[in-house]
Amino acid sequence: MLSTLLFTIIYALYLGAFVGPLLLLVLRIYIGYHEKLDTKAYLKVVFIPFSIGLFQTFQRPFRFQKLYSILLIVTTILALYGMLYMLYIHFDLSLI
Repeated sequence: MLSTLLFTIIYALYLGAFVGPLLLLVLRIYIGYHEKLDTKAYLKVVFIPFSIGLFQTFQRPFRFQKLYSILLIVTTILALYGMLYMLYIHFDLSLI
């Protein structure tokens, strides 16, 4: 049981820390291309971290906003859940 919990926490950490931000970056690139932004706004959307550039550029609702928001929430939850593994390793917890 504990090994299954650690397995899910480890993979949540990998997904939340590596796959999620990469997927959000790809989606920001696609949104910038699809909305036909000028170069300055496109670079702002793609390269300013934490989606700040995206939400500053689009004051109105944009296409794929709901998908982006859902992926952002899922990535955050997975990263927070994965932090439990870091705490487990840091404090050398032995629950058995």
